[in-house]
Amino acid sequence: MIRFGSSMALVALVLCGLPSAVAAEAWQPGEEMAKDADLLPSASQAAAVLARRVADVVRNELEAQQSLNGGRAFVELLGSAPAEVKQVVSTVLAESVAPASVGTAAGGRPAIRVTVDLLGDPTLSAATLHATVSAERSLWTAQVAFMEKPWADRPAEYLSRRAQRDWVIAWSQRPAVSMEEALHDARSAAAGQLLDVSRGRGDGRAGQRPTPAMEQLLLKDILAEVQPGRLQADQFVQGFQRPYGKVWRAGVLVDGSPDRLVAIARRASDQIAAHDARRRGVFFAVTGVSVVICLTYALLNLLTRGYFTGRLRAAAVVVLVAAIVLLLSAA
Repeated sequence: MIRFGSSMALVALVLCGLPSAVAAEAWQPGEEMAKDADLLPSASQAAAVLARRVADVVRNELEAQQSLNGGRAFVELLGSAPAEVKQVVSTVLAESVAPASVGTAAGGRPAIRVTVDLLGDPTLSAATLHATVSAERSLWTAQVAFMEKPWADRPAEYLSRRAQRDWVIAWSQRPAVSMEEALHDARSAAAGQLLDVSRGRGDGRAGQRPTPAMEQLLLKDILAEVQPGRLQADQFVQGFQRPYGKVWRAGVLVDGSPDRLVAIARRASDQIAAHDARRRGVFFAVTGVSVVICLTYALLNLLTRGYFTGRLRAAAVVVLVAAIVLLLSAA
Protein backbone atom coordinates (compact mmCIF):
# COMPACT_ATOMS: atom_id res chain seq x y z
CA MET A 1 0.00 0.00 0.00
CA ILE A 2 1.34 3.47 -0.90
CA ARG A 3 2.23 5.61 2.12
CA PHE A 4 3.24 9.19 2.40
CA GLY A 5 5.54 10.43 4.96
CA SER A 6 37.38 -20.11 20.53
CA SER A 7 34.42 -21.93 19.22
CA MET A 8 32.45 -21.21 22.41
CA ALA A 9 33.64 -17.62 22.36
CA LEU A 10 32.39 -17.22 18.80
CA VAL A 11 28.92 -18.58 19.60
CA ALA A 12 28.65 -16.44 22.73
CA LEU A 13 29.63 -13.40 20.70
CA VAL A 14 26.43 -13.73 18.66
CA LEU A 15 24.12 -14.92 21.46
CA CYS A 16 24.81 -11.78 23.48
CA GLY A 17 22.56 -9.84 21.08
CA LEU A 18 22.59 -6.78 18.83
CA PRO A 19 21.04 -3.33 19.23
CA SER A 20 17.64 -3.08 17.59
CA ALA A 21 18.30 0.05 15.52
CA VAL A 22 21.38 -0.02 13.34
CA ALA A 23 21.92 2.05 10.19
CA ALA A 24 25.23 2.23 8.37
CA GLU A 25 26.64 5.46 6.98
CA ALA A 26 26.49 5.43 3.20
CA TRP A 27 27.13 7.38 0.05
CA GLN A 28 24.38 9.93 -0.51
CA PRO A 29 23.83 11.56 -3.92
CA GLY A 30 23.68 15.34 -3.97
CA GLU A 31 20.45 17.22 -4.62
CA GLU A 32 21.21 17.72 -8.30
CA MET A 33 22.07 14.06 -8.81
CA ALA A 34 18.99 12.98 -6.82
CA LYS A 35 16.79 14.68 -9.42
CA ASP A 36 18.04 12.12 -11.96
CA ALA A 37 17.11 9.06 -9.89
CA ASP A 38 15.25 6.40 -11.87
CA LEU A 39 13.46 5.04 -8.79
CA LEU A 40 12.47 6.50 -5.41
CA PRO A 41 11.57 4.63 -2.19
CA SER A 42 8.25 6.41 -1.62
CA ALA A 43 5.53 8.40 -3.35
CA SER A 44 6.42 11.49 -1.32
CA GLN A 45 10.08 11.38 -2.39
CA ALA A 46 9.03 10.80 -5.99
CA ALA A 47 6.69 13.80 -5.79
CA ALA A 48 9.48 16.00 -4.41
CA VAL A 49 11.94 14.93 -7.14
CA LEU A 50 9.31 15.39 -9.86
CA ALA A 51 8.47 18.84 -8.47
CA ARG A 52 12.12 19.91 -8.58
CA ARG A 53 12.31 18.86 -12.24
CA VAL A 54 9.07 20.74 -12.97
CA ALA A 55 10.35 23.80 -11.09
CA ASP A 56 13.33 24.12 -13.42
CA VAL A 57 11.03 24.11 -16.45
CA VAL A 58 8.51 26.51 -14.89
CA ARG A 59 11.24 28.93 -13.87
CA ASN A 60 12.70 28.99 -17.37
CA GLU A 61 9.27 29.38 -18.95
CA LEU A 62 8.34 32.28 -16.71
CA GLU A 63 11.59 34.01 -17.49
CA ALA A 64 11.03 33.46 -21.22
CA GLN A 65 7.54 34.96 -21.00
CA GLN A 66 8.78 37.78 -18.77
CA SER A 67 5.69 37.08 -16.68
CA LEU A 68 7.49 37.94 -13.47
CA ASN A 69 7.86 41.56 -14.52
CA GLY A 70 4.15 42.13 -14.51
CA GLY A 71 3.48 40.86 -11.00
CA ARG A 72 3.09 37.42 -9.48
CA ALA A 73 2.51 34.72 -12.05
CA PHE A 74 0.14 31.88 -11.33
CA VAL A 75 0.97 28.19 -11.71
CA GLU A 76 -2.14 26.06 -11.95
CA LEU A 77 -1.79 22.57 -10.51
CA LEU A 78 -4.07 19.90 -11.95
CA GLY A 79 -4.17 16.15 -12.37
CA SER A 80 -5.51 12.90 -10.95
CA ALA A 81 -2.67 12.29 -8.48
CA PRO A 82 -3.67 11.88 -4.81
CA ALA A 83 -4.03 15.08 -2.80
CA GLU A 84 -0.97 14.22 -0.71
CA VAL A 85 1.18 14.01 -3.83
CA LYS A 86 -0.11 17.32 -5.22
CA GLN A 87 0.49 18.95 -1.85
CA VAL A 88 4.16 17.93 -1.97
CA VAL A 89 4.46 19.20 -5.54
CA SER A 90 2.78 22.48 -4.62
CA THR A 91 5.05 23.04 -1.63
CA VAL A 92 8.24 22.35 -3.58
CA LEU A 93 7.12 24.55 -6.48
CA ALA A 94 6.22 27.41 -4.16
CA GLU A 95 9.65 27.23 -2.56
CA SER A 96 11.54 26.82 -5.84
CA VAL A 97 9.67 29.42 -7.89
CA ALA A 98 9.23 32.04 -5.20
CA PRO A 99 7.81 34.91 -7.33
CA ALA A 100 4.94 32.71 -8.52
CA SER A 101 1.76 31.54 -6.82
CA VAL A 102 0.78 27.88 -7.00
CA GLY A 103 -2.85 26.79 -6.77
CA THR A 104 -5.69 24.89 -8.37
CA ALA A 105 -7.44 27.79 -10.14
CA ALA A 106 -5.84 30.31 -12.45
CA GLY A 107 -8.16 33.17 -11.52
CA GLY A 108 -7.72 34.91 -14.87
CA ARG A 109 -4.00 35.62 -14.38
CA PRO A 110 -1.26 34.35 -16.73
CA ALA A 111 -0.81 30.69 -15.96
CA ILE A 112 1.38 27.70 -16.58
CA ARG A 113 -0.52 24.50 -16.08
CA VAL A 114 1.19 21.61 -14.31
CA THR A 115 -0.70 18.32 -14.52
CA VAL A 116 0.39 15.50 -12.20
CA ASP A 117 -1.08 12.02 -12.62
CA LEU A 118 -0.47 8.70 -10.91
CA LEU A 119 0.09 5.92 -13.43
CA GLY A 120 -0.63 2.49 -12.02
CA ASP A 121 -2.78 0.94 -9.34
CA PRO A 122 -2.77 3.24 -6.25
CA THR A 123 -3.43 0.23 -4.03
CA LEU A 124 -0.07 -1.28 -5.01
CA SER A 125 3.33 -0.38 -3.59
CA ALA A 126 4.85 0.63 -6.94
CA ALA A 127 3.69 3.17 -9.53
CA THR A 128 4.81 6.16 -11.59
CA LEU A 129 4.14 9.87 -11.20
CA HIS A 130 3.75 11.68 -14.52
CA ALA A 131 3.88 15.47 -14.93
CA THR A 132 2.98 17.67 -17.89
CA VAL A 133 3.91 21.36 -18.01
CA SER A 134 1.73 23.32 -20.46
CA ALA A 135 2.77 26.86 -21.34
CA GLU A 136 1.80 29.25 -24.13
CA ARG A 137 4.32 27.92 -26.61
CA SER A 138 5.71 24.74 -25.11
CA LEU A 139 4.77 21.35 -23.73
CA TRP A 140 7.08 19.36 -21.44
CA THR A 141 6.63 16.00 -19.74
CA ALA A 142 8.50 13.96 -17.14
CA GLN A 143 7.87 10.95 -14.96
CA VAL A 144 9.35 9.40 -11.83
CA ALA A 145 8.86 5.81 -10.70
CA PHE A 146 8.66 4.81 -7.07
CA MET A 147 8.43 1.65 -5.00
CA GLU A 148 7.28 1.93 -1.42
CA LYS A 149 10.18 0.91 0.86
CA PRO A 150 9.52 2.46 4.29
CA TRP A 151 12.84 1.21 5.66
CA ALA A 152 14.70 3.07 2.90
CA ASP A 153 12.51 6.17 3.04
CA ARG A 154 12.27 6.64 6.82
CA PRO A 155 14.84 4.25 8.38
CA ALA A 156 14.73 5.64 11.93
CA GLU A 157 10.95 5.42 12.07
CA TYR A 158 10.96 1.94 10.57
CA LEU A 159 13.50 0.60 13.07
CA SER A 160 11.79 2.17 16.07
CA ARG A 161 8.48 0.53 15.15
CA ARG A 162 10.10 -2.88 14.77
CA ALA A 163 12.31 -3.01 17.83
CA GLN A 164 11.30 -6.62 18.53
CA ARG A 165 13.73 -7.70 15.81
CA ASP A 166 17.30 -6.54 15.35
CA TRP A 167 17.05 -5.09 11.86
CA VAL A 168 20.12 -3.71 10.12
CA ILE A 169 19.98 -1.24 7.25
CA ALA A 170 23.12 -0.90 5.14
CA TRP A 171 23.86 1.05 1.98
CA SER A 172 26.54 0.90 -0.69
CA GLN A 173 29.51 2.99 0.37
CA ARG A 174 30.40 4.49 -3.03
CA PRO A 175 28.86 5.00 -6.49
CA ALA A 176 28.82 1.73 -8.43
CA VAL A 177 28.98 1.10 -12.16
CA SER A 178 26.36 -1.66 -12.05
CA MET A 179 23.42 -2.89 -9.98
CA GLU A 180 25.35 -6.02 -9.02
CA GLU A 181 28.32 -4.02 -7.75
CA ALA A 182 26.08 -1.73 -5.71
CA LEU A 183 24.26 -4.68 -4.12
CA HIS A 184 27.53 -6.47 -3.32
CA ASP A 185 28.85 -3.29 -1.69
CA ALA A 186 25.67 -2.91 0.40
CA ARG A 187 25.73 -6.55 1.48
CA SER A 188 29.41 -6.31 2.40
CA ALA A 189 28.62 -3.22 4.49
CA ALA A 190 25.82 -5.13 6.23
CA ALA A 191 28.07 -8.11 6.98
CA GLY A 192 30.80 -5.88 8.38
CA GLN A 193 28.26 -4.00 10.44
CA LEU A 194 26.90 -7.22 11.96
CA LEU A 195 30.42 -8.38 12.82
CA ASP A 196 31.41 -5.03 14.35
CA VAL A 197 28.33 -4.80 16.53
CA SER A 198 28.61 -8.46 17.56
CA ARG A 199 32.23 -7.94 18.53
CA GLY A 200 31.35 -4.87 20.57
CA ARG A 201 28.51 -6.56 22.42
CA GLY A 202 30.49 -9.76 22.96
CA ASP A 203 33.59 -8.30 24.64
CA GLY A 204 33.80 -9.23 28.29
CA ARG A 205 30.86 -11.63 28.16
CA ALA A 206 32.14 -14.65 26.30
CA GLY A 207 35.13 -15.15 28.59
CA GLN A 208 37.47 -15.39 25.61
CA ARG A 209 38.04 -12.88 22.85
CA PRO A 210 37.56 -14.33 19.34
CA THR A 211 40.75 -14.46 17.31
CA PRO A 212 41.15 -12.56 14.00
CA ALA A 213 40.89 -15.87 12.17
CA MET A 214 37.53 -16.55 13.84
CA GLU A 215 36.25 -13.10 12.94
CA GLN A 216 37.39 -13.37 9.33
CA LEU A 217 35.64 -16.71 8.93
CA LEU A 218 32.49 -15.39 10.60
CA LEU A 219 32.51 -12.32 8.33
CA LYS A 220 32.81 -14.56 5.25
CA ASP A 221 29.94 -16.78 6.41
CA ILE A 222 27.71 -13.81 7.28
CA LEU A 223 28.33 -12.25 3.86
CA ALA A 224 27.36 -15.54 2.20
CA GLU A 225 24.07 -15.47 4.14
CA VAL A 226 23.21 -11.82 3.32
CA GLN A 227 21.11 -12.92 0.36
CA PRO A 228 17.39 -12.79 -0.46
CA GLY A 229 15.49 -15.45 1.44
CA ARG A 230 18.23 -15.74 4.07
CA LEU A 231 19.34 -12.87 6.27
CA GLN A 232 18.37 -10.27 3.66
CA ALA A 233 14.70 -9.37 3.98
CA ASP A 234 14.55 -6.68 1.30
CA GLN A 235 16.62 -4.54 -1.06
CA PHE A 236 16.35 -1.26 -2.92
CA VAL A 237 18.41 -0.25 -5.96
CA GLN A 238 18.33 3.05 -7.80
CA GLY A 239 20.31 4.45 -10.71
CA PHE A 240 21.39 7.99 -11.55
CA GLN A 241 22.07 9.06 -15.11
CA ARG A 242 25.17 11.23 -15.34
CA PRO A 243 26.99 12.75 -18.35
CA TYR A 244 29.69 10.09 -18.03
CA GLY A 245 27.26 7.18 -17.63
CA LYS A 246 24.89 5.64 -15.12
CA VAL A 247 25.88 5.09 -11.50
CA TRP A 248 24.06 2.93 -8.97
CA ARG A 249 23.22 2.95 -5.28
CA ALA A 250 21.76 0.06 -3.28
CA GLY A 251 20.47 -0.61 0.19
CA VAL A 252 19.60 -3.82 2.01
CA LEU A 253 17.40 -4.64 4.99
CA VAL A 254 18.96 -7.47 7.00
CA ASP A 255 17.69 -9.45 9.96
CA GLY A 256 20.55 -9.35 12.46
CA SER A 257 18.75 -11.00 15.36
CA PRO A 258 20.87 -13.43 17.42
CA ASP A 259 18.56 -16.34 16.66
CA ARG A 260 19.35 -15.89 12.97
CA LEU A 261 23.09 -15.52 13.46
CA VAL A 262 23.72 -18.27 16.00
CA ALA A 263 23.65 -21.03 13.36
CA ILE A 264 26.21 -19.12 11.29
CA ALA A 265 28.42 -18.66 14.34
CA ARG A 266 28.22 -22.34 15.26
CA ARG A 267 29.09 -23.38 11.74
CA ALA A 268 32.09 -21.04 11.73
CA SER A 269 33.10 -22.37 15.16
CA ASP A 270 32.91 -25.96 13.91
CA GLN A 271 35.07 -25.06 10.92
CA ILE A 272 37.67 -23.42 13.16
CA ALA A 273 37.64 -26.41 15.53
CA ALA A 274 38.01 -28.87 12.63
CA HIS A 275 40.85 -26.80 11.18
CA ASP A 276 42.63 -26.73 14.55
CA ALA A 277 42.16 -30.49 14.91
CA ARG A 278 43.69 -31.07 11.48
CA ARG A 279 46.65 -28.86 12.34
CA ARG A 280 47.24 -30.77 15.56
CA GLY A 281 46.93 -34.06 13.72
CA VAL A 282 49.49 -32.97 11.12
CA PHE A 283 51.88 -31.79 13.83
CA PHE A 284 51.76 -35.10 15.71
CA ALA A 285 51.98 -37.09 12.46
CA VAL A 286 55.05 -35.16 11.30
CA THR A 287 56.64 -35.56 14.72
CA GLY A 288 55.97 -39.31 14.71
CA VAL A 289 57.30 -39.81 11.18
CA SER A 290 60.41 -37.79 12.00
CA VAL A 291 61.11 -39.96 15.05
CA VAL A 292 60.62 -43.18 13.05
CA ILE A 293 62.89 -42.00 10.24
CA CYS A 294 65.60 -40.88 12.67
CA LEU A 295 65.50 -44.22 14.52
CA THR A 296 65.56 -46.13 11.25
CA TYR A 297 68.55 -44.08 10.06
CA ALA A 298 70.40 -44.69 13.33
CA LEU A 299 69.70 -48.43 13.21
CA LEU A 300 70.80 -48.82 9.56
CA ASN A 301 73.89 -46.71 10.16
CA LEU A 302 74.79 -48.94 13.09
CA LEU A 303 74.27 -52.15 11.11
CA THR A 304 76.40 -50.89 8.18
CA ARG A 305 79.10 -49.67 10.62
CA GLY A 306 79.01 -46.15 9.16
CA TYR A 307 80.08 -47.11 5.65
CA PHE A 308 76.93 -45.58 4.08
CA THR A 309 76.34 -42.63 6.42
CA GLY A 310 76.08 -40.03 3.66
CA ARG A 311 73.69 -42.06 1.54
CA LEU A 312 71.56 -42.94 4.54
CA ARG A 313 71.32 -39.30 5.61
CA ALA A 314 70.30 -38.21 2.10
CA ALA A 315 67.70 -40.97 1.91
CA ALA A 316 66.35 -40.06 5.37
CA VAL A 317 65.99 -36.39 4.36
CA VAL A 318 64.22 -37.28 1.11
CA VAL A 319 61.81 -39.65 2.86
CA LEU A 320 61.12 -37.09 5.61
CA VAL A 321 60.39 -34.28 3.14
CA ALA A 322 58.13 -36.53 1.08
CA ALA A 323 56.24 -37.62 4.17
CA ILE A 324 55.72 -34.03 5.33
CA VAL A 325 54.45 -32.97 1.87
CA LEU A 326 52.00 -35.87 1.77
CA LEU A 327 50.70 -35.13 5.27
CA LEU A 328 50.24 -31.43 4.55
CA SER A 329 48.45 -32.07 1.26
CA ALA A 330 46.14 -34.57 2.95
CA ALA A 331 45.26 -32.00 5.64
